[in-house]
Amino acid sequence: MRMLALYLVVQILAAVGTQFLPALGLSSSVMLVYSVGMTLLFWLSSASLWVRRFHDRNVSGWWYGLYFLFILAVFGWLIYAVTVSGGDVNAPDMQTAKYLIAAGLMAWLFVTIRFGLRKGTAGPNRYGPDPLGQEPSVPLPEEIHIL
Repeated sequence: MRMLALYLVVQILAAVGTQFLPALGLSSSVMLVYSVGMTLLFWLSSASLWVRRFHDRNVSGWWYGLYFLFILAVFGWLIYAVTVSGGDVNAPDMQTAKYLIAAGLMAWLFVTIRFGLRKGTAGPNRYGPDPLGQEPSVPLPEEIHIL
């Protein structure tokens, strides 16, 4: 729910920015700075929420950092491939980009299902107490750490 609220706030701020900032006669460079700022706000806020969610599932938040770096690498390769190939979809770099995009979508689906849609660890874990205040029905040994 927090992610949905964050998304809605960012969308409202982006809509306000795109509707009202040009009407004020601001330059395109100011609009670019506003856009980059909104993107950074969303990325940092969503990363914070995802790390908390990983911790709720008893998984280190550094795994989200690794996932995030992979997604950035996919976008970087896509930009590189479009620049080098001139947009020719049959170029080898664009073919690689297609596979990387497919891998990125599968990674996104995995992270969303594994960490976003499933219940957190019942009871306290190594990252703190259960935010819902639930007690585990069957206590698990602390040595078991499953992705």
